[in-house]
Amino acid sequence: MSSLPSIGSSFFYSSAAASPPHLHAAPEDDALRLVIPSLSLPVVLPHPSPYGQILGDLKLLILGSKGIGKTTLANLLLESNDDIVHVSGWEANVLTASTDWVDHEDNAGLEKYEPAQNVQITELPGYDPQGDVS
Repeated sequence: MSSLPSIGSSFFYSSAAASPPHLHAAPEDDALRLVIPSLSLPVVLPHPSPYGQILGDLKLLILGSKGIGKTTLANLLLESNDDIVHVSGWEANVLTASTDWVDHEDNAGLEKYEPAQNVQITELPGYDPQGDVS
């Protein structure tokens, strides 16, 4: 036989709602409260694929007529691509992405990871097929 209370005992369950204990705190006790700081964890980075790690620099140029979907094509090439770990976004007419991470130490000596930015898709302005090519 165990000297611990059984699971069905009132030690674990109570049929009536428990009332909170009455604390009579003096106003000067406010300075003695415990403050627990919050801890923010770093973001988990996606792991690069073996192919993404050895890809190197990739530059792609997209040229087409107006309204054919050049921007959509560029976005689709990177969307749901298992080899892409980070998309930096569009800057002017260049879409930049990364297939790997570059690690280095920051000023405090902590290890820091940054996108390699080794994929660049440049979209040229659309042309009018009926227009003058010169």
